[in-house]
Amino acid sequence: FHVSGSIAMSLKGIPPECQALMDDGVTLVKGEVEECWSDLLRDALHGKLKTYYEIAPPPDISEASIPVVDPRLMKRFAYPYMGTIDAGRGCPFSCSFCTIINVQGRKMRNRLAANIKDRIRRNSALKIDYYFFTDDNFARNPNWREILDAMIDLKRNEGIDFQFMMQVDVLAYNIPHFMEKAAEAGCSQVFIGMETINPDNISAAGKRQNKVEDYRNMIDAWHAHGIACHVGYIIGFPFDTVESIREDVRRLRDEIRVDQA
Repeated sequence: FHVSGSIAMSLKGIPPECQALMDDGVTLVKGEVEECWSDLLRDALHGKLKTYYEIAPPPDISEASIPVVDPRLMKRFAYPYMGTIDAGRGCPFSCSFCTIINVQGRKMRNRLAANIKDRIRRNSALKIDYYFFTDDNFARNPNWREILDAMIDLKRNEGIDFQFMMQVDVLAYNIPHFMEKAAEAGCSQVFIGMETINPDNISAAGKRQNKVEDYRNMIDAWHAHGIACHVGYIIGFPFDTVESIREDVRRLRDEIRVDQA
């Protein structure tokens, strides 16, 4: 993703760090490889790898394989029973600093709920009991209801116990029944793209869906469902100063009451 994001966001063609890799004989791929991975492997097998591949349009991921957890690798981590799944890709918003929309696009694509359910079921045999859904914005996945219902069914009817963390936008808590289903499905924490609590910075970043005056209500709503809030907070926007950052930290802690930033 670093390669894809760096190239997509560059205003001057291939960025220097990417060019340096290619100069050293490293093949770079910009884009998602689900529908052409076999072609890349074939080129490598026959010694015909190009220096650079740019893949477009983005692939259909509805039936794409979900990576399998390898216990031999996981035992090297502090918590070896964690899995990651991207249930969907893309984001409908247009924040100026975002690599996601420049790599994965603004049209949402998603995996089938049945495939996610099957992977979680299979992972339970490996004692995987915590997931991070890596979607940039799970709340805008058009299949979110079916995915959460599938997870609820695993808990209720198959006795598979697990929790998960997901990423959402600040408006997600207004989606009818979204928080309730997320909590029932096992959501213990959300990562929210708050980014700044300065209205001038919000305008500068093109993130007009964020309303500073509503942040506290949003955090309270998630907390009411027993879900912790970890917010993204960016330092370096046009209207940041040393003094404003100190005040922002105080407000995040004492007024808005996020759990982590």
